[in-house]
Amino acid sequence: MKSNMNLPLILVFLFFKAPLLKADAVSFETVIYHDLLTVTDTLEKKERSYDTLEIGPVTVTLPKEDTIKGRIWKVEIDKNKQMKRSLWSGFYWGYNGYASATGGLQLSGDYDFMNMNHARSWSISLNFFEIQNAIKGNKWKLITGLGYEQNNYYFREEVILRNATRYNPTVEYPTPIIGVSDSDTRLKRSKWYTRSLTLPLLINYCPNPTINKKDQLHMSLGLIGSMRYSVKSKGVYEGNVFNRTVVRFSEDFGVYPFGLFGTLRLHVGNFGLFANYPLNALFQQGRGPEVYPFSIGLKVFPF
Repeated sequence: MKSNMNLPLILVFLFFKAPLLKADAVSFETVIYHDLLTVTDTLEKKERSYDTLEIGPVTVTLPKEDTIKGRIWKVEIDKNKQMKRSLWSGFYWGYNGYASATGGLQLSGDYDFMNMNHARSWSISLNFFEIQNAIKGNKWKLITGLGYEQNNYYFREEVILRNATRYNPTVEYPTPIIGVSDSDTRLKRSKWYTRSLTLPLLINYCPNPTINKKDQLHMSLGLIGSMRYSVKSKGVYEGNVFNRTVVRFSEDFGVYPFGLFGTLRLHVGNFGLFANYPLNALFQQGRGPEVYPFSIGLKVFPF
């Protein structure tokens, strides 16, 4: 008698719990699109999208109608498809300068004309692309790529940088590069700049590599090789926009064609900071002052 009375309860239980019992038989294919997880139910051939997903432990936010049904969705996640962050590519802007062998920012003696206007000296970097390769799970990555960099060094004095021999081969100057000024015309501003192709080799660490968290912290440490393919000086003489005089000189200033830098880079989401420290001098020995170029700055926007 009691068994007959319990039968309706058992039937009700099975009716409501049937989706739960079927859960183990359901599998999904997952595809990651940036902040969106698309789950394909291979049993019912339906797609559902979720905007909340974390790895370790896995957390999936289900639509309300599925939660009401009480069905347990089995989600298969490929951890290698975590959302990639731009850790090298992008547009960067920052301050650049050069320090003496003793670490000071001021030059003295024959090269004091090369002291910089620090407020205007800046660098821009356009890093075209990057290649990321996981080397240990998802926390450690090896990164390389290719970029373009221009370093601008504005002078404090009203001088234009020239190669001494090219400027006047009949005069013996104390240094192979000189600062030339014109007493008849006021120089509004002057600088010299380098243009380079850059090649990084970075090791990146991310302590919490989730798929769609926008506040991921990435720390990169490594080397940047630089090939300077253009070195020029530029001067702008007093006048308005329509009648001012601009002069440029592309001469041999004795700059090393190749540079090597140690770099430290921090990223939180799309925001990034960088610092580049020189591992070799800027000028060849005996061709200019012993100075070491450096730069610090931020990522303006990613690619």
